[in-house]
Amino acid sequence: MSRLRRFANVFRRNRLDADIDAELRFHVEMRAADLERAGMAPEHARREAARLLGNAGALRDRTREADIWVRLETAWQDARYALRLLRRTPGFTAAAVLTLAIGVGANTAMFGVLHGVLIRPLPYPDAGRLFVLYETNARAGRTRAAPLQYVDWRQRSRAFAMAAHVGTGFTLTGGGDPELVIGQLAAGDLFDVLGVKPALGRVFGEADVQNGTNDVMVLTHGLWQRRFGADPGVLGRRIAANGRSYTIIGVLPAGFTYPGPRYQLWVPFPLKGANPDGLPITRDSRYVQVLGRLNAGVSPAAAADDLSAIARDLAREYPDSHANATIGMASLTDEVVGDARPALNLLFAAVLLILLIACGNVTSLLLTRFTVREHEVVIRNALGASRARIVRQFLVETLVLYALGTVAGLLLGIWLLNLVRGLAPGTLPRIEEIRLVVPVALVTCAVSLGAAMLFGLAPAWQATKSSSAAANFKSRAATAGRPHQRFRSTIVVAQVALALCLLCGASLVGRSLLNLEQVDKGFDPEGRVVFGVVMPAARFPSAESMHQFYRTLLETFASQPSFDAVGTTTHLPLTGQDLENGLTVDGYVPPDPNVQPIAALRGISPGYPAAMGIPLRAGRAFTAADGERGAPVALVNEAFVRRYLGGKDGRNDAIGRRVSLGGSDGPWRTIVGVVADVRHRTLAAEARPELLLPYVQLDPGFLTAWARGVTVVVHSTSDLAALASLIRQHVREVDANTPIIDLKPMEALVSQSVSQPRFRTFVLGTFAVVALVLAAVGIFSVLSYVVAQRTREIGIRMALGAHPRTIFYDVLGQGARLMLAGTVLGFAAGVALTSWIRGLLFHVSPADPVMFSVAAASLAVVASVAAFVPARRATKVDPVVALRS
Repeated sequence: MSRLRRFANVFRRNRLDADIDAELRFHVEMRAADLERAGMAPEHARREAARLLGNAGALRDRTREADIWVRLETAWQDARYALRLLRRTPGFTAAAVLTLAIGVGANTAMFGVLHGVLIRPLPYPDAGRLFVLYETNARAGRTRAAPLQYVDWRQRSRAFAMAAHVGTGFTLTGGGDPELVIGQLAAGDLFDVLGVKPALGRVFGEADVQNGTNDVMVLTHGLWQRRFGADPGVLGRRIAANGRSYTIIGVLPAGFTYPGPRYQLWVPFPLKGANPDGLPITRDSRYVQVLGRLNAGVSPAAAADDLSAIARDLAREYPDSHANATIGMASLTDEVVGDARPALNLLFAAVLLILLIACGNVTSLLLTRFTVREHEVVIRNALGASRARIVRQFLVETLVLYALGTVAGLLLGIWLLNLVRGLAPGTLPRIEEIRLVVPVALVTCAVSLGAAMLFGLAPAWQATKSSSAAANFKSRAATAGRPHQRFRSTIVVAQVALALCLLCGASLVGRSLLNLEQVDKGFDPEGRVVFGVVMPAARFPSAESMHQFYRTLLETFASQPSFDAVGTTTHLPLTGQDLENGLTVDGYVPPDPNVQPIAALRGISPGYPAAMGIPLRAGRAFTAADGERGAPVALVNEAFVRRYLGGKDGRNDAIGRRVSLGGSDGPWRTIVGVVADVRHRTLAAEARPELLLPYVQLDPGFLTAWARGVTVVVHSTSDLAALASLIRQHVREVDANTPIIDLKPMEALVSQSVSQPRFRTFVLGTFAVVALVLAAVGIFSVLSYVVAQRTREIGIRMALGAHPRTIFYDVLGQGARLMLAGTVLGFAAGVALTSWIRGLLFHVSPADPVMFSVAAASLAVVASVAAFVPARRATKVDPVVALRS
């Protein structure tokens, strides 16, 4: 048994199991040999040896279990001791926990945003196999598919199950005031492709269209609750939409928001036979969104090859409409996230810097706390505790502190997530899925644990570096030597560098937002109110009926003295709506004969430029004479003149030139005026060539297919509430069944267009301020500690005649050196960061010296304030008191 006890002691010294087993077998074999020499039969000796081996194994297992319990009990004792120490120093505990809570809370909030927007799978079965399919061509770049083009893709593809859809408006009448609801026309088995099952009733598919029952409708859960009071008896009910009657057959599950939360109902889109919605079923009109699900066993690479083969076949069969065209694919997740990914990645990097700065402050606090406990360390060492055992005790204290900070940070993160949901722009995708969920909490805890191990081990090891030396019983000034001060200084330099990096990024993004808000929009939004109306095909089947409604609407509004100017357009600026068309410009020879000139097409009323505040650069605007029977005329913008008519100086030369939408055979339109460039897509996107036509001169086929919705612009100085009431009254006078869409000031639309840049600027600026404050706290704490440690030295110097101003500048200079070192590193890191966010900037260089100087100056001011207090305190040291202590 003495040999087994020795084995247990070997195990307690953490020998490897393999070594233990080898030693165990050796001793058992030795015992068997002794038994054989004593006269025992060999088989009995081996049996006795096997019994001893089993007993030893059982003892080893019991020893391992006992050792685990001993270690757990020791860790629990260390944790209780740490809690007692933290309770005795509430100031230190509160400062450390608050600092950690800021860093952990900000990271929790950003983890929640990233998980909800970028990481969490879309709410469809096997969402990673869903792709958006599109066409790319040399003339227009990436486009949607034409209806007949989608039919070819669907029939020929062996890699995808496909469906298509297109958004449109539905005017619901009956059972209350008319209401415009944005919905979708769906072709194919769209819901089967998505893998969505209805919450109530059934969904439609290709069979409904083939059987001619395309007068069915599926509601989203939100519309079912809002308009029908969540009535289960809604199934089978008839509802009037756009002048047609539909039967409600199903309700989609709650949370279904494809392709966006604004779409609230679905009806079939017949691609053969009658098309009551008036959309052209051709190979040239590319307006349907195609969704595909990869078939089982098909890889994305194989699917891309399949699409390439289909594109080549179509280009060969239909060279007029499909020449030089390819078929692309993008994951549905990337399409949903859109351009939000770079901004969110930037904010995530920012909160990681905040966490690093916060951990740096806590590390400095811990080092100070561990250093002042040097006598406790020496006593523990003298009583037999190893350095590793003391470091473990300090590390447990750090883990307890980080655990408290993590709990506080999670609570702060929940509040910040609610704040983000309230402040985030509506254009942020998947905003409704931003919340604190278990994976986010686990990631937060894992990051905190890693930070505790990383940032807690260094001060614990540093504090016990020379604890076994008898010199540790010297004065506290001696023990806080140069290594400790260098370590603290390194932490502060890193904090300053990280804070400056964030300040540089925030200043550039802020300057970019200011440039964006001050850019020339091409129109004056002040005093303008806009709203939309739709003329559905069932009630306005022809261009003549649409013209009649349009004229009545304009005449009614123009006759009101409260309105200074009234105009209409088919495409309002900053709404993302656009429609490009190929054209022929008289006298213009394209550099590439295979690339046809294109321009964005708008239909406007004569009063639109004046109502919108768009300057007229040359020629004249449209008049009442430019009607259906008038000569075909057009307005162009300055970008059109620059690209196709010989440059900016040729504005007047543009008057009288001709353009055609139907090729060189005409019909030709005469350019009668040039208007200023208007930023239609976004404020950051440069204006493109535009061709403005009188609304009543639009081609009847184009009018009935693409221009059923018009936006009315009213310029007035009246109060907005009174103006809105007056507008609704006049629209009801024209047609009681026509609802008003999105009545709002144009200034609100401009503000909404910069909501995402404003949001990321606000968040990044907030992070930069927090980082600045934390860095200032780091400088303040280090200099305060230095002054406290140098109290005797300062007292002696002042007793020998040193002037207080000398002491003041000495301490202040130490802070300045820390800030200067951090500034140099921060500039280098800032250049790397800002080059990474180049795509988020507008009219500002990623290495703009002015913005970098502003950031450095801000940091210098805050750092000077942080260093002033301890420097001032150093001049107040009483030499007598200092020497006596």
